[in-house]
Amino acid sequence: MSIVLVGSTSGSITLQEPAVAGTTVLDLPATSGTLMTTANQKVINVQTVTNSTRASLSNTGSTPVTLTTFTYNKQSASTSLIFIVMIPMYGQYSGNLACDLTYGSSSAFGSLYFAYAGGLGQPMMGQATLTGYTTTGSQTLTARYYSADASTVRPANIVNPNATDDARNIQQVSTVTVIEYS
Repeated sequence: MSIVLVGSTSGSITLQEPAVAGTTVLDLPATSGTLMTTANQKVINVQTVTNSTRASLSNTGSTPVTLTTFTYNKQSASTSLIFIVMIPMYGQYSGNLACDLTYGSSSAFGSLYFAYAGGLGQPMMGQATLTGYTTTGSQTLTARYYSADASTVRPANIVNPNATDDARNIQQVSTVTVIEYS
């Protein structure tokens, strides 16, 4: 069974029942409101890029320093990019600092969350969107850290720790999932 809603001037929408057993409930707004919207957006590419290079981190002030880098090949000049980032770190240092991303020749964008918990292992993570950037091809995504007030900071001692840092550990890997969409 299906329900057809006819527009007041033209057009119609058909609600079709699912082709699976079970019950699905669709809650409608109590008064007026938007139930659903559609957009002409398409996912062009989804790729996970990684970096497992263990590195010591240096102190910085207000000048951004590279935490780690990744490479992604942008497919189209008209697309936007979503970056979902997780960077493992080891060793206690600064309890708070600024973190952002650059991609290719872009200006800094996004803000990564530094989850300082006072322990030896902590991640830096976040999600950021880059729109209006038209350069295509293989480019470097850089995660950076710095101090907004020029005090001396670093998020940890090591990025991508391994058994060198703690014998109980395996090689940790920084990961970014890139979603390219139009």
